[in-house]
Amino acid sequence: MKKILIFTSEFPPGPGGIGIHAYGLSRALQNEGFCVHVLADHRDMKNIKDSEWDKRQNINITRIKNLSPRFFTYFHRLLKLKMLLVKRKPDIIIASGMFPLMFTPSLAKSKKIKKIGVIHGTEANLKGLKKRWMRAQLERFDRLVCVSRFTAKIVHDNFQINNLSVIPNGFSPERFTLKAGCNDFHLEGNPALLTVGSISLRKGQHNVIRALPFILKKYPHAMYHIVGMIRDADALYRSIETLKMNNRVRLHGALSDEKLSCVYKYASVFMLLSEFAPDGDVEGFGIAALEANYFGKPVIGSKGTGVEEAVKPGFNGELVDPHNPEEIADALSKILSYYSNYSENAKRWALDHTWSEIVKRYIELFE
Repeated sequence: MKKILIFTSEFPPGPGGIGIHAYGLSRALQNEGFCVHVLADHRDMKNIKDSEWDKRQNINITRIKNLSPRFFTYFHRLLKLKMLLVKRKPDIIIASGMFPLMFTPSLAKSKKIKKIGVIHGTEANLKGLKKRWMRAQLERFDRLVCVSRFTAKIVHDNFQINNLSVIPNGFSPERFTLKAGCNDFHLEGNPALLTVGSISLRKGQHNVIRALPFILKKYPHAMYHIVGMIRDADALYRSIETLKMNNRVRLHGALSDEKLSCVYKYASVFMLLSEFAPDGDVEGFGIAALEANYFGKPVIGSKGTGVEEAVKPGFNGELVDPHNPEEIADALSKILSYYSNYSENAKRWALDHTWSEIVKRYIELFE
């Protein structure tokens, strides 16, 4: 039985696409007969919620404590990684996220360990010293996996690296359960528009709000629901105030998988109008789009981002210029006019991207 160590910058129960990816991949590899061990940070500062969650998993998880000052956390990560390399003697190590990509090759020097890096998006869009250091590290991986052709292009253009494989994100249907409480759940609006993801420039919630005046002309009862932690909400709040959309936008914060299941069920259309952020933050794929599709919800996503990999225009959704409100409103009208077709296609698309299917492509890399 091959032993795999997954070193990831994010991992549930905390939010984040990198963590959701690492969790789905670790479970899928475990189901395929690999011995999987995960190394990840504690996201809960008191280290309690994470530990309770870990006990319910069938995966071996080692957590890294959050220490102050932050430098000690970085040092602790490297120490834990070195200890696991010695103790577990993995055959394969998968590094996912900024910090793991930057430091794994320096510690996992043995040629007996196959080193695979997973690049989501932002990790490849660096500048200055970080860019030079990252390039030197990426060249030392046996294989680099990009979650979309969009991400692969950024890696190639920025680092001139060709040792790339493109494997799209998968999603885990078992994360979501519709319990009896969902029958009493209500999501305002007709249509009820939804975005799931941290509130930030990258996720583009502000682009949806700027399109709302155009949407409301056609659909006066529309409502926009935002689920996710607040990272950078300045553009969002400015758009809400300027356009006087306070009564048309609902912020729900971060939700449990159970509550999120209810939100997905009662939403009409999923909105992922991502854009490049000034700090280089980019959308590499958009796992939430697959999750929405699983519930039969079509997606309106951004052209020129990794979301293009998650949306097939005219099938499970539409792609638009995120800064063109009229185009966004027209895409919504098209979807609502043929909603049943889009909805059924969305379900089929999601089932083609489950981890049980996607993991086969990772296993091919191992061999």
